[in-house]
Amino acid sequence: MIQKFALTFRRDGQNINIRNIEALRENFNIHDVMRHFNSQSLQRWLQSRGYESELESIRVLKEDIDNFLQSNSNGDDVVAKLETLILELHNIFNVTPPPPHRC
Repeated sequence: MIQKFALTFRRDGQNINIRNIEALRENFNIHDVMRHFNSQSLQRWLQSRGYESELESIRVLKEDIDNFLQSNSNGDDVVAKLETLILELHNIFNVTPPPPHRC
């Protein structure tokens, strides 16, 4: 079993230790979630805490992203995939995403 550890999120210039799924939802910020997703610390954290459903969803999402990155894609595809990734991360943790930003 993996030893439990806290994820660190930044909020208003302060470090916040995330020790459970409720704290992750309350302090959800896509920049920190993506940072931990990319480093795989999010996956290790979920596993150490027994959040199997969320872990499996993250594993499927990571595999999808890895497969996408290995394919030949144009810039429009990359932007669309990034938007999908952001929405999926919100959905996995039952967090309402912000409204779409349009230029």
